[in-house]
Amino acid sequence: MRILLLKSIQSLFMGAFLILAFASWNTAQSQTVTSDKDDYAPGETAIITGEGWTGDQFVDLHFAEDPFVDHIHDYHDIAVNADGSFRVEFPILDRHLGVTFTLTAEGKQTGKTAVHVFTDS
Repeated sequence: MRILLLKSIQSLFMGAFLILAFASWNTAQSQTVTSDKDDYAPGETAIITGEGWTGDQFVDLHFAEDPFVDHIHDYHDIAVNADGSFRVEFPILDRHLGVTFTLTAEGKQTGKTAVHVFTDS
């Protein structure tokens, strides 16, 4: 009985260890893209940053506008730093007033994506 209880406790700890190890690995593998603010005024510059893009040498950024104004903003082949990060400055223009941007980053080598939404209201 005592051996069975010890084996059950050992299995429980091993299971917990495996769950924590997977969660740590999964978190370390997460790619992000974000802006320094959630809302901008015309004339400001949005600072777009990404983290966790290890394995990608380049990232493509696509800014989808809603409502669509008259121009798609694509930033191709943004270089990723050795630490997996990148930084881009995106100008907010007068014509962006009232626009919601959905920013999609896609790793050129891994194909992984991250999405972020911000506005000019």
